[in-house]
Amino acid sequence: MKIAFTGPECSGKSTTSKALAQQFHIPWVREHAREHLVQLGREYTPDDIIIIAQKQFALWKENTFVADTEMLVCSIWYEEKTGKRSDEIEALLREQEFDIYLLCQPDIPWEFDELRENPDDRERLFEIYKSRLEEHSLPYILIKGDMKERFTIAAETVQDLVKNNH
Repeated sequence: MKIAFTGPECSGKSTTSKALAQQFHIPWVREHAREHLVQLGREYTPDDIIIIAQKQFALWKENTFVADTEMLVCSIWYEEKTGKRSDEIEALLREQEFDIYLLCQPDIPWEFDELRENPDDRERLFEIYKSRLEEHSLPYILIKGDMKERFTIAAETVQDLVKNNH
């Protein structure tokens, strides 16, 4: 069982994915972008986004895990920065395999973080995530509400997956 969290920044992906992994005793795969950007010590470039995507993809070694992020995040980030899609990231997006994508709606308050860039643009970005999931025919569930509601929706989704896979 492979579960991916996706959506715009500051929409609860990290908090909810980590709690879900702990609840179900499933390995949690962190978001590589954060540690990469902190270590850079300079402004990132489009090439850095490709490197981040490749390193994130390489972290997915287990047969069962919860991923804090996935290639759609890198693809949309790259496209927002350059106005075009990256062939390398799009290839990884086509190659990644998740049983379900948990699309996090940005209906929780924005929290400042020096790595976050889009405090006023989250709804527009959310619509891009939703349309790209549909464009690729990827199965997704909407995660919204306060953090307790988000966790409940995510946990019920995992329970349904487990039930349907046995």
